Amino acid sequence: MVQYLSDYKIIEGIDECNKDFVQKLGDFYDNDIIEPKKDCSEMICTLKNEYKITETDIDELDPVTQSLVSNMSGFQKNKIWILPYSKVAAAFYKELYSHYFIIDNTPLIFFFYDMGNDVFVSDSSFFQTAIFVYRGINAEDVKKKNTLYKLYLNSMYMLSNAIKTYG
Repeated sequence: MVQYLSDYKIIEGIDECNKDFVQKLGDFYDNDIIEPKKDCSEMICTLKNEYKITETDIDELDPVTQSLVSNMSGFQKNKIWILPYSKVAAAFYKELYSHYFIIDNTPLIFFFYDMGNDVFVSDSSFFQTAIFVYRGINAEDVKKKNTLYKLYLNSMYMLSNAIKTYG
């Protein structure tokens, strides 16, 4: 994922208000769509290797991060992973800290897997979007150009904006 993000194509000049916005995104990112969709365990292995994420329990978190976790939609005492601060994670923390007041280097970036919705949820929208895009999409969704495909393209666009702003 680190290499993917460092080489990510940044969009310029596509107007979100035009009717052909999704079509232009599809044309722009045609060769960059990741297929097939990775399952949860594949994604966790990737994140462990590239970001040195660690699994933790809600009771082991600092009070600020604990509060954020317990208020997240979809959290049902699931496994929680922490993204440690590092050079490769710095942009994600820059985005997170633009939204929160920092107290003793908290809150931490965390994420969990919401099995019911088959998504990873994080307190960093940038990190969550990066996971969503890197996780990929199945070929049949791309062929059908269904809602999931349009959501994936829009997420690629949002990832481009996050990289421009925080990367």
